[in-house]
Amino acid sequence: MKKLSILGIFVADLAFFGKIPIKGETVLGEEFIVGPGGKGSNQAVAAGKSGAHVNFISKIGNDDYGKMAQKIYI
Repeated sequence: MKKLSILGIFVADLAFFGKIPIKGETVLGEEFIVGPGGKGSNQAVAAGKSGAHVNFISKIGNDDYGKMAQKIYI
């Protein structure tokens, strides 16, 4: 098994759902989902799925998004 270290960024992606507004209309994105993302994070996941042993190195905060990262990667 190949060993690989990736130094990169983890971000929380927010995807909002709404409709295409007509001219002059304001549309609020009330429905949304939160998921993991970031170039480094995505590379680490792809490398792991291809069979590599991956060490993902990133700096994360102590907020809800950081806790999400820890659940996924630790």
